[in-house]
Amino acid sequence: MRAGRKRKPATKRHPCGQPVDRPRAAVEAETRAPAIWGRVNHGIAPADACNENYGYPIGRLRLIGIAAEKRKDDAEQSGGISERQFLAAATYAKIVHREAGIMGIPMPWPKAMDPTGIGGQSLRKHPDEHTVMDARREFRNCRSQLLWAGSEIGVGSRVNQITYAVVIEQVDEGGLTADQLGLLRVGLNALAKLFK
Repeated sequence: MRAGRKRKPATKRHPCGQPVDRPRAAVEAETRAPAIWGRVNHGIAPADACNENYGYPIGRLRLIGIAAEKRKDDAEQSGGISERQFLAAATYAKIVHREAGIMGIPMPWPKAMDPTGIGGQSLRKHPDEHTVMDARREFRNCRSQLLWAGSEIGVGSRVNQITYAVVIEQVDEGGLTADQLGLLRVGLNALAKLFK
């Protein structure tokens, strides 16, 4: 005999046991509920908690910037970032992820196992030499731009370090000092200049 409550006999079910008549929206809402609950507990309004940007530091900084722009304030003065900086961060993240994937460099957070790999080695077709060179060149250009921006203001590689930490490693923006937030903006502005 099965443990738990008895199933309703009139309900049609999928082979996995889920009811057939259960609407997709209900399943999606149930799936999102823990994330929304966590965001609401951190002080985010329930109406805004579904915004995907609350899921990562750069997105939250952008939302602070949007709120400031609605109040006719400067996004950077409010502790947020501008749309241009947000788009630069998104492009930088894509470039870093692409280069890491091609070069076999693990990303700095846990992830599920690669279903196309055996013993840590991927079975995916290795990209051609031109694709590899393009990915490496784009990453090298980003890193050079960030290092150059740091040298221009006399802080060395700190601009590169803080930009990588927040955009790629997703270090929580709440722990950033005003100085670090300023360096992040310098890095994002440098990347935006590179990507224009």
